[in-house]
Amino acid sequence: MRTSLLALVMCAMIGGVGRADPGTWFMVEGGLGYGVADAFPEAPTGLSTGLTLGFGGKPKGWPLRFYGIVNLAWGSYDADVTSDVDRSTIARSTFSYSAGLRVLAPLYRRLRFLSEVTIGGYSVASEAALASGAEHVSNDDGSFLVGIAAGLQWRFNLWFSLGARADIQFPTGLSSFDPIAEAAGTPSSNAGASNFLFSLTATLHL
Repeated sequence: MRTSLLALVMCAMIGGVGRADPGTWFMVEGGLGYGVADAFPEAPTGLSTGLTLGFGGKPKGWPLRFYGIVNLAWGSYDADVTSDVDRSTIARSTFSYSAGLRVLAPLYRRLRFLSEVTIGGYSVASEAALASGAEHVSNDDGSFLVGIAAGLQWRFNLWFSLGARADIQFPTGLSSFDPIAEAAGTPSSNAGASNFLFSLTATLHL
């Protein structure tokens, strides 16, 4: 009797495991994008790469998935500045780190809508080649960062997704006087409030 009961319990456990959705909890995402850094007076353009790490999942009975995330991003932007008397080139190398919340909402089959809000820090190393390269000046700056993003993601299987997203970054503490732009002949007052980035992403779900 005891042997039969034990065998029945074991069969039930094995059957339950077989029916369960294994799910995933961790995500690792890489991205490559092109953007306009309008937070700088000359509005340089260039490429950006990013890495996102996340932990989360879908609460039982909810259609949404929630992830706590950490973003790291590196950007390289440049612009030519032409004045009445000369031509200069400005190069900006940026690094940002942020943490926040990502939400995924199902749209159709394996297509999902992505939204994200993060806060963190932003740093930039700037260099200008003035007078057609005759003189070089450089400067570093840093800022508090607020980021928002939206996009689409297609989950091919349990482990892998591809996506496209648009990011807006608000580096709220950059210096109001930009010596690099001023030296190149662009007024600091031309700076906008945000940077815009469009990226393609590949995500591993673990």
